[in-house]
Formats: sequence, structure tokens, C-alpha cells
Amino acid sequence: MARPGIWLVSALLWTQCAAAQPLAPDQEARCTAQPGESYRRACRDAYATPALRLPERAEEGGSRSGSMAIVKPAGRGPFPAVVILHTCDSIDADQTRYWVRAAIERGTVAFVLDSFTQRGVQRGTCNLTAADSPFAIYPTRGRDAYDALRHLATLPFVDRGRIAAIGFSQGGRIAYTLAGARYANMFSDPGLRFRALVSVYGRCRNPISKRWWVQDDSTTPLLALLGGKDADGDASECLPRFETLRAAGRPIDWHIYPNAAHAWDYAQFIPARQTPLWGVAGHTVRNEYDPRVTEDSRDRAFAFVAR
Repeated sequence: MARPGIWLVSALLWTQCAAAQPLAPDQEARCTAQPGESYRRACRDAYATPALRLPERAEEGGSRSGSMAIVKPAGRGPFPAVVILHTCDSIDADQTRYWVRAAIERGTVAFVLDSFTQRGVQRGTCNLTAADSPFAIYPTRGRDAYDALRHLATLPFVDRGRIAAIGFSQGGRIAYTLAGARYANMFSDPGLRFRALVSVYGRCRNPISKRWWVQDDSTTPLLALLGGKDADGDASECLPRFETLRAAGRPIDWHIYPNAAHAWDYAQFIPARQTPLWGVAGHTVRNEYDPRVTEDSRDRAFAFVAR
């Protein structure tokens, strides 16, 4: 059990992070230009949340921890890069190192983006409702991702035209939104876009509001990797949406692993177990490590972003 003093510090930090900041004129102009009040509100909520302090230097060769970091291969580059978007939980060091190592082995810079720690949410948001969260999770994480894209594009060892993002669970939902033109217009610089996006076991629709995270104006190539036995990233719900959007010319691809559950790349889930998760039936989800699915999803993800 944590000591009372630690809980007090955490609570104070939580309160400070929840404090909104005024929007700059250019930010307000972006939000005002959004079609629809829900998008204007999401835009303002994201900009009202203080931006993250991003790493100024890169590690070389391999990540030492599960914290926010930019990790680059040896050499001067320029290298392609991938932003790694964590789940609703705090960053898992083993899972993060696996994907960072996969990027480095392929000559790719990995930016592990942590949207929670600086905002005092060390325990994650898996079981928080929108009313409980100290900030608007989805639009804010979308802004964070575009801030990471902008930051990577300034680094001399990064090829600014070859920056992608891979998101996991909640991070996968963020990847869906990043593919949409509206979100790009909210948060990205003109002419600066992700080359490709991958959603790994990401739920497609908000179970409460019924709004889709998979955007109807998707313009960035998007790959969804889903488990056939995953109650959180429910493939049966996603497929009709994917098929409709692809028929409309949207650049969406997908692959279903029939026997995979949630969090298949988390080695800690041996044996499989149910874990609490707000918003799904029974408020729990089956998490189960599958090394074969992990390796295949890794290969598919990096092949997709390298196209």
C-alpha cells in the first residue's frame, strides 16, 4: 500500500494537470474551423491541456526502461521513425522494449511517447470514465502524437517523410483518429503527416457514445490488427466499418488473428487472465500472451509502415 504522502503528492499533481490553459489564437482558429461542435470541443479540450515536455536527446541502440524516450540506430541517418503509442495503462517496460528493439533492428528510430506520467496518471486510465479523467484522453493523446511527429521532423537523423505510428489498445484507438483528415487539420503542421498508422488490438467504437474512433475521413494508410477472441478490440464490430470505408476509397487494411485475445504481446499474461476494463461487457477483458501472434503482428506492422 502506498504511503499517504505519496498519495497526496499524486493528488496534487493530478489537480495541477487538470487545470486548463487558454488557447493561443492559432489554436482557437484551428478549432473554430472544425466541422461540427463535437470536433470543435475535442480540439479545444486538447489544446487546453498543457503539452508534454518531449525528449531533447536520443538514446542509441536500445531503450533502458519503459519511460518516454527517443531511441535511434547507430549512425547518422536519416532514418525512418515510428511513434509508439501505449495502452490505457502505464507503459509496460518489457512490451515497450520488444517493439523498440524491433524498430532498431529494422533501422528505424523509435519514439516511446508517454501521455500519462507527466500528467500525474501513473496508474493509467483503463478504469476511468470521461468524468473521472483529469484531461480529455483521446483528443489530447492525438495532439501528443502530432506533437511527437513535429518534434521528430526537426531531428537531423530522422527522415521527416517516413514517420509512422503504431498504437496498442487505447493507443490503437488513437491511431485510428490520427488517420482522419479532421484530426490532422486540428493538430499537424501543413504538409506534415504520418506516412502510415498501425492499430494493434484497438477497439473501433466508443461503447458509451457509440462514436467511431475509425474516422470516416481517413486519408493516411491504416492497418488494423485484431484478435478474433478479443472483447476489447472486437473484430466483428470493426469489419463492417472497415469494409464500408475501403469501398469508399479510404486506405484501410486489416488482419484478424482468429484465436488471439487482447494484449497478445504482453509476456506477463502467462497464463491468460481476466483484467478489469471499463466499457466492455462484464468490465473485464481476457489478456493472453501469444508469441506467434506477437511475431507476426510485429512483422506485418513494420512491413506496412515501410511500404
